[in-house]
Amino acid sequence: MGLAIALRTSVSPGLVGLAIVQVTTFSEVMSDLIVQWTELETCLGAVTRISRFTKETPREGRSDETTALFDEWPSNGSITLENVSASYE
Repeated sequence: MGLAIALRTSVSPGLVGLAIVQVTTFSEVMSDLIVQWTELETCLGAVTRISRFTKETPREGRSDETTALFDEWPSNGSITLENVSASYE
């Protein structure tokens, strides 16, 4: 504001107002840019983690793998629920 007062005789008040609006708008744009940059960085980190996980984690259930079960392992089974109630509040 000190500059606007010093230049009040040589600069139009409309131009001073425009300059103040531009500085305020620039500040808001820079703030939005930082927020968007942070979100982009977070998303890229997630993509990198997923990519690394898919490349480094061995696949399960391949056809060349066989799993031997214990002799005591049941060949079939069932679950019976009696007098069960559930709620969610």
